[in-house]
Amino acid sequence: WMSVEMLLPATVFLLASSASQEVCPCATCPCPQGVVLPRTCEKGSVSASLPFCNPSLPVSKRIADLMGRLKAEEKISLVAKADTGFLPRLNLKAFNFFNTCLHGWWTSNVTTFGMPVGLAATFDEELMRDVGEVVGAESRALSQRDYNISYDFGTGYHGVFINWLVCKDASEVNMNRHPLWGRNPETYGEDPFLTGIMGQAFTQQLQKPAPSKSNSSRTYLRTAAVTRHLVVYSGPESLGDDNKQGANRFKFNANVSERDLEDYFYPPFQMTLSASLGASAGAMCSDAAQNGVPSCASSLLMQKKMQDWNVTNDFFVVSDMGSYLNVFQAHHYTSNLSEAMIVDFHAGLDILYIRGAGKCGGEGKSEGPGCPENSGDSLQSNQTHDILEAVMNGTLVDSRFTSKDIEAKAAKVLQLRFDLGEFDPESDNPNAVPVPADVIDGAEHRKVARNATASSIVLLKNSENILPLQRSSKIGIVGPYIKPGLQPSMSGSLNAYVHAYAGSSAVMHDFYGGINDAIPSTPLFAQGCESNQTIPGQEDFNAAVAVAKEADVVVIALGLTASCEDSEGVGLEAEMRDRSSLELPRVQKDLLAAVSAVAKKVVLVIVAGSAVPFNESMADAAMYAMYGGQEAGTGLADVLFGDVSPSGRLPFTVFTNIDQMRPMGDYDITKQPGRTYLFYNASQYQVPQFYFGYGLSYSQFAYSNVVLKEIQTDGISLSVGLTVRNIGKVASREVVQVYLQRPKQVSVTLPTWALRRFKRTILLGPGESVDISLELDEYALSTVFNDASRCVTKGLYTVSVGGGFPQDARLPSRPVLQSISISTGTC
Repeated sequence: WMSVEMLLPATVFLLASSASQEVCPCATCPCPQGVVLPRTCEKGSVSASLPFCNPSLPVSKRIADLMGRLKAEEKISLVAKADTGFLPRLNLKAFNFFNTCLHGWWTSNVTTFGMPVGLAATFDEELMRDVGEVVGAESRALSQRDYNISYDFGTGYHGVFINWLVCKDASEVNMNRHPLWGRNPETYGEDPFLTGIMGQAFTQQLQKPAPSKSNSSRTYLRTAAVTRHLVVYSGPESLGDDNKQGANRFKFNANVSERDLEDYFYPPFQMTLSASLGASAGAMCSDAAQNGVPSCASSLLMQKKMQDWNVTNDFFVVSDMGSYLNVFQAHHYTSNLSEAMIVDFHAGLDILYIRGAGKCGGEGKSEGPGCPENSGDSLQSNQTHDILEAVMNGTLVDSRFTSKDIEAKAAKVLQLRFDLGEFDPESDNPNAVPVPADVIDGAEHRKVARNATASSIVLLKNSENILPLQRSSKIGIVGPYIKPGLQPSMSGSLNAYVHAYAGSSAVMHDFYGGINDAIPSTPLFAQGCESNQTIPGQEDFNAAVAVAKEADVVVIALGLTASCEDSEGVGLEAEMRDRSSLELPRVQKDLLAAVSAVAKKVVLVIVAGSAVPFNESMADAAMYAMYGGQEAGTGLADVLFGDVSPSGRLPFTVFTNIDQMRPMGDYDITKQPGRTYLFYNASQYQVPQFYFGYGLSYSQFAYSNVVLKEIQTDGISLSVGLTVRNIGKVASREVVQVYLQRPKQVSVTLPTWALRRFKRTILLGPGESVDISLELDEYALSTVFNDASRCVTKGLYTVSVGGGFPQDARLPSRPVLQSISISTGTC
């Protein structure tokens, strides 16, 4: 979903405020002409001497003072949209809460990384922190730049708007449990541990909490991160006959066992939200319902689990856009909207994400200027405000939600703004240090993006080691996603490289450009087909076949998209649109067959964020490039020509056909044939084409000195020591994967193997080795029982250490298995 501010990347204008120029925000009036207003609590501001601007007072007293100066409708506005608008009488700035930074800020001329599923394919926690550092630094640089040019028409003042300091969807830690779900590219894959670690790393570095320079009890956030969507939300986006419209995700109810919740769906949220782990500032509830209770009306999710997970004291929950309305309108959980809002707020919801710009018409009016005729969004916005006003003025009385509750939730929004340092001297806040605007999409940030893209590429096949390619070869390039000059737009209409929730860099490197820049001669090119084409144009196919015949090797890029599909409904994966098939669009399969029939060598590049099986006989080499962002082309070229040895690993399982999975709406993880690599029963069903964790390198690795040791100094844990050696001829990085097999329990179905730790090594030259030590803590060793209790059982534990899933017969070398008996459990 897009807010208005996302479409105004360079200059931020506000609509005319109700205040006139006679209300002066400066300490000495009139304010100087042609200058930017001081910040709210800076010298020269009308509020500088007020108690809420006094940094020596406790924050709670400062918030109470500021709350006492706000009008009722302004407090309501804080709850309804986390913003009062610019208030000249206090020099209180307008504040945009609803920005997006899933893989870079959703605006123009910023660093745009690949989709999260591709970042997860790196299996690199430290790289994920690098990504968080870039996005966090650009947050402050954008905010500082746009503050100076923000403008209010009603007063004529500059310096009235604070933007880019909250990311309402920083990490999506929902599970990629079914390959047809349209939003899989937004996730970190199908494994809860991998998902939790990647979400946690990004959140921590994005927020980068720093202690005040003058008050050790204060900590400032660089950016406030919101984790989404609580909790069981991973399809379907659409149901049955409504597939083309995709509206029914708002009605869906997921029935989930307590065990699956505790063992599979909850851990990534706990790892990202817990104050001692990820410490995300807030979370977003979802459109869906969980076990009959809509997410935004669930006290289990918004209160009890937050207490269990020990979130921060300032933690808040915000609705998805309009999802608080779905409690009544879609789920019919309540009989009317006012009851729905009372239930939502009582259950723990703090902030509403409203469809529409807010109360239009002004002064309590539901019609007039600013109220589009027959606008459903505006009507919903007005109804929402009317209900909050009724609670505030006492005409709607319900003990579950009162005016005091509105004030408490409004205070949470102000607390967040204090945590970001808005009302304190910038000299006290390490995160308020000026960040030059030229760091935004600057050279250093582009290097991080390029490294992330190259590290995310998963090599699936490399027959006769045809990769890396020789730069002197005659290279042909074919495919609908390789067209020269393809530029993604912020609205997502052309997004073969950035997919969704994406901004754009000043320079987007497509596949053609990346390959062209890496070789001395101009590559041959033919698009072959459009991504949404059903029947190929003979002229296009002829051109592609001609390229294939002439070239020494053909690189053909095929896959999915977020914006178009063929007329058979195949080829699209996106929010509101689930995939209709595992297959590539038919025209793309035909193109691959036509090229493969005449080409000397074929390198297949799959552009997708979920499983796409393919005919391996038609490609000499194959790789996944998962919507690689602004550096999609350069990252691909780095791997194709050997500047980087591939080290990406699949964050999901590639099944061969739809018969290997149950309907998307069935959330039972263990029911046969089983969901994900964790529970899929390959011994009784068809083996997947590629397992979770799979990926090849241009080198080979050997594991030795694997030692397990039980530690009981602080609970029960298991240390794993090992040595990895590069036994090949190419400098490369290995991804060490540690899987655990726990003692069998009669009362519960356990995965055969579960990922418990991973580590990407440093770059190892031929013959070089590195010693690695990892620890499996009590949580990692524990078993979850049917009643959702968790403990470490006595018995034999087997650990697999290697470069992939222990049962994966494709691995170049078998993982090392070691067993150890734990004699004293915690059950």
